[in-house]
Amino acid sequence: MKRILIYFGLFFLLLVFLIGFFTVNITFFINHPYLKEKLRDYLESNHQVRIDYHHISIDLIKLHLVFQDFKLEHPNFSLVLPKAKVDFDWSKLLKGSYFPEELHISFPAIKLSMLELPEEEIEFDYKAFLQKIAPISLVIRKGDLFIEYKGNSFQFKELNLRVVGKNDQLVFNLDTRADLFSKLSLKGYLNYLNLFGEGELEVKELRLKQALKLFNLDVDDGNLNLQAQISLEKDKVYAGFSGDSPYLFRLKDGEAIRCHHFKGLVALGKDGLELEFPVIEFISPKVKGELKIVAKEGDIDFYAKANSLDFNEISPVLAKFLAKEDFKAITDYLKGGKFSDVAFQAKGKTWDEVFSFNSIKIVGDVRDGSVEIPDSLFSFSGIEGRLNLERGKLRFEGRGILNQNIQVFNSKVLIDLRPKEPWFDIRTQFLGLASSLKELAISLVSDLSLMEKYEMKGYVDGSFAMSGPTSSLDIAVSFMPRNVELSFEPLKSPIKILFGRIDYKNERLSFSGINLNLEEGGFVGLEGLFELKSKLLSLSVSQVSLPKGTLFNLLSLDEGLKKMLETYSLDLEEVYLKDVFLKPLPIEGLTRESLPNVLLQNLSLSGRIKGLSTSYNFNNETISLSSPELLISFREGVLSLEDSLVKIEDSEFKLSGFYEVKGSLYTLRGEGEVKSHLYEKFAGFVSLPESVKLRLPAKLTLHNLKVDKKSIASDFSVVKDGARVSIQVKRDLGSKDIEITSRFEGNSSDFWVDLYYDKGLRLYAKGYLSSPDLLELLDGVPIKSGRIFSDLSLNIKETDLKSIFSIQKEPLETLHRLLRAGNLFLVPSTLKTDDLVIDEPLALKTTFSAVLDSSSISISNFKVKSEGLDFNGSLIVKASEKGLEFKGKVFSELIDLSKVSPIKEKNKKQEEKHKIELAFPIDINIDFYLQRLILPTNHTIDSVNGSFSIINGTLYTVRFPVINFCGLSFYAEAERNKDFHYAYIELNPSQGNLLDLFSCLYPTEMPKVIFEGPFKAKGFLYFDGEKDSVENSYGEFFVISRNGYMYRAPVLASVLGFLSPIDLFRGKIPDLERNLLPLDELTLNFKISNSYLLIDEFSMSAQGFRLFSSGYANLKDKGISLTFLVSPFKTVDVIIEHIPYLSRFLLGRERMLVYLPLEVVGTYDNPTIIPLHPASIGKGIFRFVFKFFGISEDFFQKKPEFEKIRRKDVIEGRLENHQGR
Repeated sequence: MKRILIYFGLFFLLLVFLIGFFTVNITFFINHPYLKEKLRDYLESNHQVRIDYHHISIDLIKLHLVFQDFKLEHPNFSLVLPKAKVDFDWSKLLKGSYFPEELHISFPAIKLSMLELPEEEIEFDYKAFLQKIAPISLVIRKGDLFIEYKGNSFQFKELNLRVVGKNDQLVFNLDTRADLFSKLSLKGYLNYLNLFGEGELEVKELRLKQALKLFNLDVDDGNLNLQAQISLEKDKVYAGFSGDSPYLFRLKDGEAIRCHHFKGLVALGKDGLELEFPVIEFISPKVKGELKIVAKEGDIDFYAKANSLDFNEISPVLAKFLAKEDFKAITDYLKGGKFSDVAFQAKGKTWDEVFSFNSIKIVGDVRDGSVEIPDSLFSFSGIEGRLNLERGKLRFEGRGILNQNIQVFNSKVLIDLRPKEPWFDIRTQFLGLASSLKELAISLVSDLSLMEKYEMKGYVDGSFAMSGPTSSLDIAVSFMPRNVELSFEPLKSPIKILFGRIDYKNERLSFSGINLNLEEGGFVGLEGLFELKSKLLSLSVSQVSLPKGTLFNLLSLDEGLKKMLETYSLDLEEVYLKDVFLKPLPIEGLTRESLPNVLLQNLSLSGRIKGLSTSYNFNNETISLSSPELLISFREGVLSLEDSLVKIEDSEFKLSGFYEVKGSLYTLRGEGEVKSHLYEKFAGFVSLPESVKLRLPAKLTLHNLKVDKKSIASDFSVVKDGARVSIQVKRDLGSKDIEITSRFEGNSSDFWVDLYYDKGLRLYAKGYLSSPDLLELLDGVPIKSGRIFSDLSLNIKETDLKSIFSIQKEPLETLHRLLRAGNLFLVPSTLKTDDLVIDEPLALKTTFSAVLDSSSISISNFKVKSEGLDFNGSLIVKASEKGLEFKGKVFSELIDLSKVSPIKEKNKKQEEKHKIELAFPIDINIDFYLQRLILPTNHTIDSVNGSFSIINGTLYTVRFPVINFCGLSFYAEAERNKDFHYAYIELNPSQGNLLDLFSCLYPTEMPKVIFEGPFKAKGFLYFDGEKDSVENSYGEFFVISRNGYMYRAPVLASVLGFLSPIDLFRGKIPDLERNLLPLDELTLNFKISNSYLLIDEFSMSAQGFRLFSSGYANLKDKGISLTFLVSPFKTVDVIIEHIPYLSRFLLGRERMLVYLPLEVVGTYDNPTIIPLHPASIGKGIFRFVFKFFGISEDFFQKKPEFEKIRRKDVIEGRLENHQGR
C-alpha cells in the first residue's frame, strides 16, 4: 500500500515536473522546426489541413496564446492570421470546455468556399455548441473575408467583429466593407437558448448586381442603402428595414425597374416567411405603394399595393414575372391605363404558382384606361373605375368611352380569361351619337343590316349587356333615344324619336314607350317586338297623329299608293289613331302584293280621319266625298265605321257599317238627305231621265247594304213629304240572279214593282199611282194630275234578254222580237190612265186604256186634250214576219199650232238628240182628218185630210190631196228615205183679191207691199236633197191683176222718184196714201231656182206711164239686180207729182225729161239706183217691147229645163196635167 502511495507520489511529482517543464518549454516545443513539421504532416495527411506559422507563444499559467503569421489551408477554407491572441479560462477547462474565453484577431485573411449541401446532410446543434464554447469573446480587427458560393466570390475588407457569448446570449458588433458594399454594420444580441435577440443592420452602397447573382436575377449596376432593426423571438426572426438608394432591374426588352425608396418588415421562422414593405417607391415604373409576402406551411401569399401606376410602364414587369400565355391574355385586352390604389394579391404553393394567372388578384382604381376586345369592334378608352382581377377573372366597375365617341358609365365588366376562349359578362349604361350606335349595332347583329340605309342624328343613351364567349356572345342592348333624327330615302323630312326604349336580347328587338315626331304629327307610345330569328313582328301604338303632309309623304313612298292618291284626289286634314296593335306577324317572304292582306288579318286599331275628301272619275263624271270626322276601328279582320257624318257631293249622311276582310263582307247603314248635286251625278251614272228628278232635298235611309263574295243585298228608302219609296235589291254574284222589290206609298197611292232575274226576267207591276203623291217625291215628272192603274205581268226568257239590253239602241227591233216570241205577256195585262195631265213635251190631258197580250198592243179610245190640241183615235201594234205593223186613226176638230209651237221650239234640241233612224222594217199607216188647223204664224187651214205612212221602215210618205189656204188651193206631197228626200207643192189655178190675199198672208203685221184688185195665179215649187239638206229647188209662178191699185211698194217708189225730176204732170196722178195709184194692169212672172228668184217679167201700166222690169233677187242675202225701163210715150213727172212726200222732195226744181233706162242694185232693204246709157240696154229689154206690141210670149220664151232635179217626173207629170198650163 505504501509502495503504491510512493509510486503514486513519484508519478505525481514526475507529472508535475513534466507539466511544469512542458509549461515552461511549450513555446519552445511548438515553435521547434521538427515538431512544426510533424504537426503540419499530421494535419495534412489526416485532416487535409495545411498549417504554417512563424511563432506561437503559449502561457499555460495564464492560459494565454499568441499567434504570429499563422496560416491554415483547407480545400474549403483558408486562414491567415498575422497576429492573434487566444485566452482560455480555467473554469471552462475544468468544466471540460476547451474553447477559449477570448479570441483577439488582428488583420486576419479568411477565405471560405461554401458548398451547397442537402438539408438532410446538415446536422448541427448550434445551441449545444454555443453553450459549450460560452463564455467566449471574439474580436476581429480589420480582417479580410473572402467567400466563394455558387461560383461567385465575395470579399469583405476591414472586417471588425466583436462577439461576446455568455449566459446563453451572444452580443455582437460587426463592421466591414467589401466589393458588394461600402459599409456593412451589424450589432445586437441573441439569446440562442430561448431564441430571442435583437440587432441592427446597416448596409451602404450595396452593389446588387454582384449580390443578387445568387438569385439568378439579371440586375444592372446599382447601389442599395439599407437599415434594419432585427429581433428574434421564439424561433422567429423579425426585422424592420428601410432603404433609400435606387437600384435597377434590366428587363429583356431594355425596360428597367428602378426603386427609389422603401421601408419594410420581415418575419422569418420555422412556420415560414413574412415580408412586408409598408412603403415602397419606384422611379421606373413610377409606382409608390406597399408589398407583403407571406410564405407559411407550403403556402405563399403575395400582396402588393400601389398608390398609382401606369399600365404601359408596368407591363414589361408583368411580362417578366407572368407566364407568357398569362401575360398575353391580359395584354390582348388591356392596352393601357393609369391605376391608383392598386392591390395585388396572389397565393400558391410555389412561386410559379403564385405568379400564375389563376392565382393573381388585382384590385384598383383606373383612369384613362384603354381596352380592346379581340375579334370584335369594341374598343374602350378613357376608362375610369374600379378594376378587379382575381383567379383569371377580370372585373371592372366604372365608366369609359366606347369606340372613341360613345360614353359608357355605371359599367360592370366580368371577363373570365381562364378558358381558351375568354368568357364575357359586361353590363353598362351608355350615351353616344345615334349614328355611331347604329354602326355598332349593325356590326354586332347581322340581321340589323337593313338599318344601313337609315341616317341618324342625335344622342342615344341606354344600357348594354353582353355575356358568353367571343364566338357566341349573348348581347342585350337597351337604347333610349333623346330627340334622335332618323332620315332615309325617299322620305323628305327626318323622323324625330323624342324618347322611348329599344331593347335587343336573344335575337329579339323590342320597343317600348317610343314617341316619334314626324314633320307634322307623330306616334305616341310605340311598343313592339321583332323576333330576328323567326322574323315575327308585333307592334302596338297608343296614339298616332298623321296630318295631311306627313301622311301623303309616307304613302308616296309606295308607287301604288301614290298612284291611288292621284287617282282618287285624296285629301284630308289629319288621321288620328289609337290602340293600334299588330299581332305577331311573320314578315319573311312577304311581298308587296301580299302585305296588305296579311296586315289586315293581324292589325287592330281605332281612330278618326279628320277633314277627309276624295273624288273619283266614273263614267266621265267626278264624284266627291268628304267627312269632317270619320270614326273607324279595326278588330280581328273587321273594319268598322262608327256613326260618322259623310258628305257625298252636296249631300250629308250619317253612316255606320263594317267590312269583314276574310269573308269580303261589306255592311253599311245610315241616313241623310239627298241634294241636287249628288242626285245629278247619280242620275248620270245610272242614266236616269234628265227631265225627271227626285224632289230635293229628300231623306234617304239605308236600312242595310250587304256585299260579300256571293251576293249583294240592299234595303233603302226615300221619303219626301208624304211620299215614300222602298227598294230592296238582292243579287247573286255567282249565278247573277237579281231580285228587286220596290213599293211606292202615298196618301192615295200604293204601287208595287217586283223584278226577278233567274234564267229569265219577270216583272210585276200592280197597284195605283196618283200624281199628287208622285209629285211630292219627283220633280220634272210630266204628270200634273190624274191616276195610273197597272196590273202588269211581264216575262222575258233568257234567250230574249239581250233584247232588253238593246232596247235603247234598237227599240223597234226589240219590241218586234219580244212580241214575235209570243210569251211576253203570258197573262193579259192592262195599263190605264184616268185624266192624266202631262206637260212634257206638250201640256195635255190624256185618257187611254191599253191591253197587252202575247202578240199585240191595243190602245183604244185614247183622248188627248191640250191648249191648241183636241184629238182622239186608236192604235194597234202587231208583229208580223217582216216587222212591226202600226195602224191607227186620228180625228181632231181643232189643232192650234201657234199654241203648240213654243213647246216644240223649247224641246227642239232635245228632239234632235233623240232622232231615231229606222234600221228595222216597220209599216205604219195613219189616216188623219183635221177639221181646222191654225199654223204657228196664225194662218188658218180648214178641212185638212191626209195620210202618213212608213213602208218597210225606209220610205216615209205624206200626202195632202187638198189644202185650202188664204183663198188658194194647193196640192202637196213629200217622200223621204235615208239617202234622198223631195217635196212638191202645187198652186192650183186660183183667183181672188190681192188685198184679201195680203191681209191673210200678214195677219199680225203690215206688209211692206200692198196691192188691191182682182188677180189670177198659178204655179208650183219643187225641192229635193240628200239627208237633211236642200240641194236643188225649182218653181214657176204667174200672177196677173187688172184694174187695181197700188198702196205701197218701196223699190218701185224709189225708182219712180228717181225718174221724176220735173213737175210735168202735177195734179194728174192721185195720192198713193189717200187715193191710191190706179193700175190698168199688173203682171208678174217669176221662177225660183235654188236660192235665186228670177223675174222674167214685171210690168205695170197706169195712167200716164208704163213700167217694165226684169232681173233677179238672192233669197239668201236679199241682194237684187233689176233693170227698169219707162215707156217712151209718156213722161214720168206727172206720176211723181201725185206720189206723196216724193213729189215735194223731187219737184221743187224745174221739170226736165228723164232718161229711160235704170238699174237697181244693192239689197231690197237698201237699194241703189243707177242711170244707164242707152247703149248698155241688153237683149232682155226687148221682151218688154215685144210685150208692148202684143207679140206672143211663146215667140221669145224657151221651154223650161230642170237641171239637177232628181225627180223630174214629178214636175213633168204635174205640168202635163196642170189645168190652164
